[in-house]
Amino acid sequence: MDALLSGSQVAMMAGVSVAAVCNWVARGYLPVATDDKGREIRDPRGRPRYRLRDALKADVATTRRGEARGEKMAVMVARRISEAA
Repeated sequence: MDALLSGSQVAMMAGVSVAAVCNWVARGYLPVATDDKGREIRDPRGRPRYRLRDALKADVATTRRGEARGEKMAVMVARRISEAA
């Protein structure tokens, strides 16, 4: 569950807008992924990456239906991983 996702991937999997993901980050629900030395993990263009487990937690924490949506998101991610394998 340590997959790294972009903000748009988090938004797509959670069924929310990219702006909502930005709000999660600003409000402290979704931290930017860090490496072993505590440095933020970013793509070559400097955009932050987020850990899947943190995205699931943020989804659950920010919605009344979060538990059901978080489970749906986890199933969707598992399906995509198995299709890619």
